Amino acid sequence: MESNNKIKLSYERRQIAGQIKKARKSERENNEDTYKFHRSGKEYLYRIGGVDHLFKYLRGLSSHKLLDVGTGTGNAISVISQMPASAGFDFEVTALRNDPKLAEYFPKEKVHITGVESLNGITNGSLSGILGVNSIAYTSYPKLAIKRLDEVLVPGGVIKTTLATFGSSANHDGLVLKGPESFIHALADLGYDIFYVDHKFYPYQRFGACSNSIVLAIKPGNPNAPSAQELLTRDLEALKDDDLG
Repeated sequence: MESNNKIKLSYERRQIAGQIKKARKSERENNEDTYKFHRSGKEYLYRIGGVDHLFKYLRGLSSHKLLDVGTGTGNAISVISQMPASAGFDFEVTALRNDPKLAEYFPKEKVHITGVESLNGITNGSLSGILGVNSIAYTSYPKLAIKRLDEVLVPGGVIKTTLATFGSSANHDGLVLKGPESFIHALADLGYDIFYVDHKFYPYQRFGACSNSIVLAIKPGNPNAPSAQELLTRDLEALKDDDLG
């Protein structure tokens, strides 16, 4: 049985390596339909449903290190890292390739060129929070990705990510942007408190409405943690009073 598991894991990792290679090729070719690399901080905040209440909660955990998975150019999370709500947090990022623009926003030691299924360079139990805007959703192995994300979080740590809307997916050059279903199952198996919403927002009036699902999941181990529903709902409510024009 152990031998069969090792064979399965080896096969999955080979498949992942091939997918990462394909995604990096798409990035080099600057395929706009595959992934939007450069977002503003404002658009990032609207997509992920805000962070103020999330960061307030994370401030009480044993780690103050946050990770942005699939950061693109790094611009958006760099802007967020400079907000008052982010004071005292240490931000690191992952990307599939070392875009020269990343160096404009983060020092080399804060950038990890790795896929979400492996998170090479990220120490187990070192993060209080993990963010991902339409990045985690591209993995072909949600269960393996969630397992790795769980390993690097401290007890009570939070995963907050955007995906395709519930019940839908989108195929871009062979890479599938998935909805929340498989991720929710994987998180539930690990005992996470989970809440998700299909979120329609208006980042810029000239572009019209956009939609995605937001999943917020809290790792077990902190008896003082709020519910995932409370944490996500409070941040979404805080956005309503913001200027979305």
